[in-house]
Amino acid sequence: MANYRVTESGNLEYFLYVGKDPKTGRYKKISKTFPNTRNGKKEAELWVAEKTIDVNNGIPVNPKKYKLKDYLRQWLADYAEVNLSPTTTDGYRTIIETHIIPALGELKLTEIQPQHIQTYQSDKLKHGNKKTGKGLSNTTVLQHHRVLSKALKQAVLLRLIPNNPCQPVPAPRKKRKEIGVLNTSQINQLLNMACDKDVYYFIVLAVYTGMRRSEILPLRWKDIDFNRKKLYVRRALVRKKGEGAVIKDIPKNNSSRRTIDISDTVVNTFKKLNALQNKCKLTYGDSYNYEDGDLIFCNDDGTRLSPDTPTHQMQRLVEGTELEGYTPHMLRHTHATLMLENGTAIKVVQERLGHSTSRTTNDIYVHATETMQKEAADMFDSIIK
Repeated sequence: MANYRVTESGNLEYFLYVGKDPKTGRYKKISKTFPNTRNGKKEAELWVAEKTIDVNNGIPVNPKKYKLKDYLRQWLADYAEVNLSPTTTDGYRTIIETHIIPALGELKLTEIQPQHIQTYQSDKLKHGNKKTGKGLSNTTVLQHHRVLSKALKQAVLLRLIPNNPCQPVPAPRKKRKEIGVLNTSQINQLLNMACDKDVYYFIVLAVYTGMRRSEILPLRWKDIDFNRKKLYVRRALVRKKGEGAVIKDIPKNNSSRRTIDISDTVVNTFKKLNALQNKCKLTYGDSYNYEDGDLIFCNDDGTRLSPDTPTHQMQRLVEGTELEGYTPHMLRHTHATLMLENGTAIKVVQERLGHSTSRTTNDIYVHATETMQKEAADMFDSIIK
């Protein structure tokens, strides 16, 4: 219901009640001033009608409160921080605060059109780098598109806007680049170089399982079943803004939470590491750190490693050799590529890597799956005459 009053200046100030504040229980109202003329009264009636429709549809009617910047920050707090990992949320926050809000943040949530997003993406591809003024990569702008689309999709579900303006706008295509992988000779060379170094055990597990660095570092001894030759991925080491590196349980419905079969080589290697670590525990006695759950990869006193420790160790190891430039993440790619090239079903590779779908695996390792396709086609030449 709308009311109005005549202001001291003679204008008409219209009030519209828009429901109760859930915290105070008091009725909320919005207002707008119009000239005290025939046209002014018509404008006021139209404004009241539009806002009444918005209220009935559950759409916020306070334009100052629901600018895009306000909605995105609320979305980060209410959705991203609750449903996503700290690392992912921090990445989203950087994109939103550094790029999206400065470009589009002053627009009202209900004003955003596909053309705004198309222009935004074009601008970022041309000169979106804040430091150099050069364009951002397709991959980076694609991530911007996905973050904004995800946030606005949630706005549709919350009935804040009628549709997602990102949907009609084509996202930049990710340019495919060659994935660095080691061949079997290089793997043996790397293992021989590392055999007397702390990073050796990390390299063995990364090569033989394809696990992520963030999954390897928080492993506990109870996560390895030596008898059944299985390894359980249940936790991840992530960076959280303001807290540094933290260990977080992987949700049960997340594909990254999985069981990986391990070979005799891995079992025997880690039995040796277990024996070495038990000596450290005897040396440190009661001062040995078990706070993170008896970690496999840790400092001598049981404290957790920095997420960057294996990367720096491997960089020093390969520096000045023909393997210089190879990173721990390339060991994951090596594991997947060798499996695919040697006939392992893509579904099995997907499960070992913790991808959510086989399509993800196929998209990343298209170079290997294309080779398999050609070999499958050539096979028929040899078996059907």
